[in-house]
Parts: sequence; C-alpha cells; structure tokens
Amino acid sequence: MKQQLSFISCLLIVMFLSFACTRPGGNQPVSKVPEKNITISTVGETMLFDKRELYVKAGEEITLTFVNNATTMKHNWLLVTPGKADEIGILGAKAGEAKQFVPESSDVLATTKLIGKGQDVIKFKAPPSGQYPYICTFPGHYTVMRGTLHSL
Repeated sequence: MKQQLSFISCLLIVMFLSFACTRPGGNQPVSKVPEKNITISTVGETMLFDKRELYVKAGEEITLTFVNNATTMKHNWLLVTPGKADEIGILGAKAGEAKQFVPESSDVLATTKLIGKGQDVIKFKAPPSGQYPYICTFPGHYTVMRGTLHSL
C-alpha cells in the first residue's frame, strides 16, 4: 500500500511539474489534407509534440516517423481509442519501462517504441472515421503530451 501511494505521489509531482515547466504552443501549422506519410517530433526538451492535429484517410496504410529531439527524456507515441487517453496514460505508467510504458490493451491502436534521442518508424492502418487521441505514455507525460488524429 505504501509503495502504491509513493508511486501515485511521484506521478502527481511529475504531472504538476509538466504543467509548470511546459508552455502552450509548439504547434506547427495544421494541414487538414489527409497524409499517408507523417512525421511527428518532440519540441526540444519540452513535453510537447510539434503537431497537435494529424489528418489521415480512414483505412489507408499510414507510415509514421516519430522523432524524439530531447536529449534528456524518453518519449513514445501511442494512438488510442477515443475517450481512453487518460486511462491508457495511467496504465502505461503501471506497465513499467520493461514494457516501454505501453499497457496491454485493445485500446492501444498503434505505438512506437520508447526512445531517447532518435527516431522510430511504424506502419498502421488508419482507423475508421473519427477523432483519435495520441499521447506519450512515459509516466506523467500523457497529461500534456497529446494530440488528435482525425481519420476522415
């Protein structure tokens, strides 16, 4: 019980610091044209993606290149079921680094590896029409490191 409370306390501190140490922005202009080849990056040493919105065509194969520009933090990119971003963020922390902070859940639709500075490329089929959240599940990051994939 004490260990669980310590974990929750640490998670709350990380979440507080993420709000205090990041600023809004870091967004590139949004192209509402569906893309098949997407590159999304982190913004320097912040807990932000450079794009808050992505557009794809439902059912198409998507190639996503995730670039982590941070030299001090690890990040990943997960596409999740609508309405499940916070739940997956919490479950990711519980999954631990050995599982790259990615929970075993049918609500995880696509995921990159947890990486330090560098990049990871994945391919996935765009989900049915709708708005799908994407997040980083490194503990505490999901609270601010998120965006929306619009499947048209």
